[in-house]
Amino acid sequence: MYNDLISQLKILKTIAPEERFGRRSRALILSHPAERPRLTPWFQLAGALAFAALILVFSPLFPSAQPVLSSSMDPARLADEFNSFPVNIQLDEIRYQHGANLTVASAMNEVTDTRTRHLNAATLNAEVPTLPADEDQARNHINQLLDEATR
Repeated sequence: MYNDLISQLKILKTIAPEERFGRRSRALILSHPAERPRLTPWFQLAGALAFAALILVFSPLFPSAQPVLSSSMDPARLADEFNSFPVNIQLDEIRYQHGANLTVASAMNEVTDTRTRHLNAATLNAEVPTLPADEDQARNHINQLLDEATR
């Protein structure tokens, strides 16, 4: 009996559908849309109520954002803050402009003052003959001066 069963299973193992039938069956099975199991509306309602209950239970554990929002929306504080912006911007511009004016005035004084030694016309004219006319001579002269200064 056991041997008969084994031999029957070996015979059944070799049975296979025709190729055309297999392709058609596979196409029909795969083309059929899969149905998703849907929960009944009662389960959906129960889930929503459970979620709402959890929110109500755990909401006291979290700090409220109301004081933060209300303090930032205080009209008096907002008005004070807005009024201070242009003044700060204007003061910064005045400080910058004052510094720039001092720099420009200093540069103008230095350029227009011919009493300073390096801008004196007589000193510059006296130094012109001592400067070499050729670029290579000028480089050599500068190198000599640098060598003397570093000794």
